[in-house]
Order: sequence, then C-alpha cells, then structure tokens
Amino acid sequence: MPERVHAAVIERELEWFYRTLETRLRLHFNQETSHRSIADLPPPELNGDPGAYARLVAEHDFCPSERLVLALALAPHLRPALLDPLF
Repeated sequence: MPERVHAAVIERELEWFYRTLETRLRLHFNQETSHRSIADLPPPELNGDPGAYARLVAEHDFCPSERLVLALALAPHLRPALLDPLF
C-alpha cells in the first residue's frame, strides 16, 4: 500500500487530535464552541485500513483517550504546530 495512504490515516488522526485540543481549551476557558464535551468529537474511523497505525489501534483496542495520547506523542515529530495553542 502506498505510503500516502498510511500518511492520510495518521493525518486524519492528528486533525482529530487538534479539533479535540481546540475544543477542550475553548471549554476550559468558557469560550464559544459548538460542542458540549470533547466526547462530541468521535475519532476517525480506521475500519478496514491495513496500515500499521490502524492495526496497532485495532490490536490493542485503543479507546478515544488512548488514541489522543498516541496522537499527542506523535504530534511534536510530525506536526509540531498542532501544539501551538498550548504555548
């Protein structure tokens, strides 16, 4: 499978992480948001993806919180600007 497909899966996961982070910060600081909780932002579907990332998530049955932690660990290496709202 082309690397672009695997990269797209991780990119969707990082985008979900960013939306979740942004929503959580807005909720914490009582700013306007269309979500009442970060639980309103489900993780992207990975069903059927044969890539290593999707297999890891499926094999270990990661819940959304665990997927967020994994995305947080990947973010500084793949898209460090995602963490800019924290600084």
